[in-house]
Amino acid sequence: MNDFDPRLSLITDSRVPICRSLDRSYAGADHTDFRYYLIDGFIVSNNLTVNTLETVQLDFAASDHNSVHLSVTLAP
Repeated sequence: MNDFDPRLSLITDSRVPICRSLDRSYAGADHTDFRYYLIDGFIVSNNLTVNTLETVQLDFAASDHNSVHLSVTLAP
């Protein structure tokens, strides 16, 4: 079942963790035994062409989220 209008798409980047668990400190933790989540993305309409979608790997330096960068072009 699609929860969106057919002219809309949900896009995400699953190559790099976007969000991390807050149940313990990230600093000094074993990062291989940490919970990561894919919860950030974009809803784009069919009049946009997605050029790039990339999660910026900052190793959660300033937040429990990594930034997600989207570049689009308005379709003719």
